[in-house]
Amino acid sequence: MRITWNKSFGCVWLAAAIFVSISIATSPYKLFSDTHKYGFSIEPKTFTRSVVTEVTPAGSADKAGLKVGDILLQESVRALVLWLPPDEPPLTIKVMRGVNSVTATLPLDIEAMPMQVTVSRLATKITALTCFLAALLIGLVGKAGTSYRWLAAAFLALGTTWGSYTGPLLGAAVMALDQILFPVALFCFFRFWFDVSKEAGITTPRYWQLAVNAGPAFLMLSIGVALILGPGPLFVEIPLSSFEDPTVYPLINDVLGFLTFSLVAGYAVLCVIAPLKVVKDVPVASANKFHWIAAALLMFFVEDLISILNTISSIVFDFSLRDTSWYEYFDIVISPIQPLCVVAFVFICLSKRIVSFNFFINKTVVYVLTASALIIGFWVLKSNIESLTSIDQDTRKTMINAGVALLVFVAKQFKGLTDAALKKVLFSALGRREIELKRFIEQMEYFENARALRLEFTSRVSSFLHSGHVEIFDRQLRAYVGSDSGRSIPVDDNLAVELRASKSPVLGSTMGGQSVFRLLVPGAYRGSMVLFLGLYESQDLPTIRPDELRLLEDALQKLVTHLAFLELDERRQQEIGRSPVFQGGKGDSVVGA
Repeated sequence: MRITWNKSFGCVWLAAAIFVSISIATSPYKLFSDTHKYGFSIEPKTFTRSVVTEVTPAGSADKAGLKVGDILLQESVRALVLWLPPDEPPLTIKVMRGVNSVTATLPLDIEAMPMQVTVSRLATKITALTCFLAALLIGLVGKAGTSYRWLAAAFLALGTTWGSYTGPLLGAAVMALDQILFPVALFCFFRFWFDVSKEAGITTPRYWQLAVNAGPAFLMLSIGVALILGPGPLFVEIPLSSFEDPTVYPLINDVLGFLTFSLVAGYAVLCVIAPLKVVKDVPVASANKFHWIAAALLMFFVEDLISILNTISSIVFDFSLRDTSWYEYFDIVISPIQPLCVVAFVFICLSKRIVSFNFFINKTVVYVLTASALIIGFWVLKSNIESLTSIDQDTRKTMINAGVALLVFVAKQFKGLTDAALKKVLFSALGRREIELKRFIEQMEYFENARALRLEFTSRVSSFLHSGHVEIFDRQLRAYVGSDSGRSIPVDDNLAVELRASKSPVLGSTMGGQSVFRLLVPGAYRGSMVLFLGLYESQDLPTIRPDELRLLEDALQKLVTHLAFLELDERRQQEIGRSPVFQGGKGDSVVGA
């Protein structure tokens, strides 16, 4: 029996879903429950022993009599990790203080869950759910090819580790997954962009291939470090004398921790650089989809990058964001970004058509700047008018209302200026398509060769429509014939009849069936449809906006008018005995048909 990708991935996805479900069902931790403060910190002294490095005054550990320098044996650390207050009784552990054994009972010290922790936990669980959905969507019903399979594996890895709760049944497994699957996900995300660039024919930097080749070693190192620095010492026996040497093991601990963190940070940075590189070099016809996917995945890593930068800052500058007073609000704002990005990614995958990325960003920036200017203007106006104590309250209200009306007018003008400025400065590609087509419409009357005009027209319209494939169909007797492909559409065909009846552009979504066209635009001369422009269907084309349709109609109508003028001029020259400017070929007549 042949094992296909869908079967193998489906089994893995189902196993991960069952694992997460059991983990949640067996865990006493609740999403909105209170939290327990241990009141002390420990660091590994050897593979099987940990040392108390800090004791919070008046905390649980201080009340139990723990002191800095106490040694916790493997059994005590294991009991501490698996202790689940407040459902379990106070924990009694044994510590070594010098050569003596001391028993300490940790009392319960419960405090309300901070708001940022609650928001972060909720966002993490929502992210896990959406990651499972994204993995299933991409892995089973998404695009074929190895690149998107890597992406499905990345989302599945994150969904598994973020969706799990630590409990007595699966506690050790969940703790190990937290440190193993995140590096796996980073590598899979990077490998997705590496394979996508290969499929798109983009040349990748040499260090990308080195990062791919180093991936297996990176993952093996992550597993080993998870055993040594994670829950491994609690459940794994390693009979090495150096692992029990209190002078050697801390060095091994620091080196492995630094190496793993450096690699994780390196792959996280690659996950940001890679989509930027691919989007920059991807063919124009495919850029729209890549831009949206890249934006979603880039924002997905914002919180992780901030966490990495915070760790570096804590090590190098001894400064941590978590120690600042505004971190609570910062964490509340940043936590929902990841689930929103996954939801956006799923929406992109499900949507057949999405608006052009450049257009969306341009309009977003324009409206944000306009709204900001309007709010600031209103605040300044209101503050200055209310400071006029010599004027009664009714007059001040009238002045504020008049000022608001003026601000609305100014904001409308500001919006137009901002839109034009951003198109010219930041979003030149967006504005350039429209400007070039409008300029070409004005220059049509200078063409004296019908064939050259047609070729230039299709080239300009193709560029305007995001490099889509366009073709002109001319009326010839009882059919419309494509000028490039020779494709024939009878005049009594439903498509032609509908187009003549509408006298306006028809989108492919309204044609029904499996139409090969994305858009049809009729061109009329003296009340008859003498030709139409067809934009062929392509998954890479974004939604065509109403303003684009209007501009396209104007361009095609100007083309029909000027082609008719050229044909009449040619006939006139033939009648007076002069050589024609252009010997029309098949399909070049727009009037005689």
